[in-house]
Amino acid sequence: MDPNHIVEAFRQAAIGMTSWTHALHLLSQATHARIGQLAVANDVGGLALNLLAGASEDETAAYLAAGGPDPALNPRTRAVMRAAVGQTIVDAQFIDAAEIDRTPIYRSLFAQCDVPFSLQARLPIRGKLAVLSLHRSRFAGEADRSEQDWLDSLIPAIAGAVDAGLTLGRDRNETLLTVAEGLTGPVLLLGSEMTLIAHSPSVEPLFRDLLTLRDGRIAAIDRLGQSRLNQAFTRASGTPLSGSARTMLRRTNGTAVPIDLVALPEKVSGPLSAARVLLSVQLPRLSDEHQARQDLRDIFGLTPAEAEVALLLAEGYSAEAVAVHRRSSVATVKSQVKMIFGKTGVQRQVDLVIMLRPFRFL
Repeated sequence: MDPNHIVEAFRQAAIGMTSWTHALHLLSQATHARIGQLAVANDVGGLALNLLAGASEDETAAYLAAGGPDPALNPRTRAVMRAAVGQTIVDAQFIDAAEIDRTPIYRSLFAQCDVPFSLQARLPIRGKLAVLSLHRSRFAGEADRSEQDWLDSLIPAIAGAVDAGLTLGRDRNETLLTVAEGLTGPVLLLGSEMTLIAHSPSVEPLFRDLLTLRDGRIAAIDRLGQSRLNQAFTRASGTPLSGSARTMLRRTNGTAVPIDLVALPEKVSGPLSAARVLLSVQLPRLSDEHQARQDLRDIFGLTPAEAEVALLLAEGYSAEAVAVHRRSSVATVKSQVKMIFGKTGVQRQVDLVIMLRPFRFL
């Protein structure tokens, strides 16, 4: 196959004229590989990007489950991370037959997927650990020196296309943040492990009393908030493009802040971005009561009656005033308040008022 045709496919993928999968497929064909892989590491040791050609969804899931990206579990990952940039390596250069027999990922995953051999290279991209891997079947066998030399000659051009894709991805992220901030307020872009990819300028003050960073990942400032954030992220990221979730985080002063998470489309062509979820911080703006009641029901599990009582309390109503407003007894209202306390995790009415005040807003 004409190497110029392969390089051109990678360049076209960077600007969205074809898919990265197609480019990898062409390269796999030329190198007799069963699976082609382009992986870029994130700042916390995981995968920011993992593009594959020739692998089924089950094989992709099995690769992650087996610890494929982990250098402690996968000798291929360990070897390519240590390899000279821009030079291909094959398995025989870093592992022998006896060690293969002792290594779980070779005996299980690589054997089951019929990829006992590989041809890998670190791409020369400044500031990024990007790896091109071509996993070969037993029938294809191990690549010889001439095949390594042939791939070595293509590496600079392929790296240039991938670098261009990553640069365009950063530009797209900045545009998305600017637009989203104008529409909704402070926004963050998160990767697949809740890693922080980028955020709008208005997020900075929130790192003092609402959010924090732990090992490069966004986190809430309290345990309950972290649990809610984890659950919401899982719901949103589970369905690319259509996934969404709303939850609540609490500031250090007890004020509740609604948080929206929306899945971003998984692009197989064009700009390369690790962003998978957009997180929007909903700072107070006047809302309609129906949405506020629904939010309280979704986030805290309140009944419709409890949600209405909670919102009245947030407006400053006493239990007696709530009873008059709803034409019910004070005892009934106090019983509902007790249930609201249990579901929201507060102990005093004043704390409840502080926490629920934002739910009278959007």
